[in-house]
Amino acid sequence: MDKKIALAAALVASFSGSALAADLPSKKAPVVAPPALTWTGFYVGANAGGEWSGNNSGTLTVAGTGAPALSAIPTGRNVFNSYAGFIGGGQVGYNYQLMKSFVIGAEADIQGIAGNSGAANFTGVASSDGTTYTTLGKATSNLQYIGTVRGRVGYLVMPTLLAYGTAGFAYGGVSSNVWLATAGSGGTFGGTSGAGALSYSNTQAGWTA
Repeated sequence: MDKKIALAAALVASFSGSALAADLPSKKAPVVAPPALTWTGFYVGANAGGEWSGNNSGTLTVAGTGAPALSAIPTGRNVFNSYAGFIGGGQVGYNYQLMKSFVIGAEADIQGIAGNSGAANFTGVASSDGTTYTTLGKATSNLQYIGTVRGRVGYLVMPTLLAYGTAGFAYGGVSSNVWLATAGSGGTFGGTSGAGALSYSNTQAGWTA
């Protein structure tokens, strides 16, 4: 009889301990589902690289109605050649994901350019009133910065891979400098000489895709 009472008391104590343990706070971390992947939102970025041009040429035209030395300078000469340099800048944009697979967005960027300018030396010979004029000169061209403002339409090939097309407005800062020196020999105006310089700077606009 004593053994049965002792066994019953032990079982009651065991069940009571289990019930108390069930009421204690759990030390396990709660399970949190990862956020759904979306392309919607703003972004900013930076980039750096190199740039180069082909043999882009410009036309130099010099005309004068005064001294014969000016009116005799050859015109219509191609003076600019290729150049290369460093390019770097940043961009900012916004994407919006439509349904599950389509993304639309807009982006603006601007890049500064540093490097060698395109340059060319040239000469010209012309005659007027029996005097031969020889002209020496140098022309340089420089692309200072470029930028774009573009729209974008894309398709999600994978949740983390976007294939897209983009197009919009493009602009760039350009400058050109030219110096000339002319000397005449023989004829009526032998010994005549002159020199001068021209400069040009502007922002050009275009498109990009």
